Amino acid sequence: MKRLISFDCSRFPASSEERLKVHQSAVSHLGLACYNRGALSSLFYLAYEFHDDPKGGILTNTNCGGENCNRGSALGALLGAGAAHRGGGIPQEWKEELRDAQEFLPYILKEML
Repeated sequence: MKRLISFDCSRFPASSEERLKVHQSAVSHLGLACYNRGALSSLFYLAYEFHDDPKGGILTNTNCGGENCNRGSALGALLGAGAAHRGGGIPQEWKEELRDAQEFLPYILKEML
């Protein structure tokens, strides 16, 4: 199945709606819920497909739906570690936006208490 999906994806431009639909179909087939079998299958599928594109992998995971938060935390760790190992990393604009959010954290925490 993995080779067929990879072949299907390769027919479409990266970040295209058509390619996203292939990934959504694969993740839906493998499992959208948090249950280990589906979540891990989908996680490993996305990690394989996006091993060299952390940003694309994280965005695709988000757009696949289901329990994407849990899957995304592990996927982000895997893709981030792989990018760091290859000398890459997290997109700079994502890091800058985190720094910008620091000033709002005390207000958010205050509202939570």
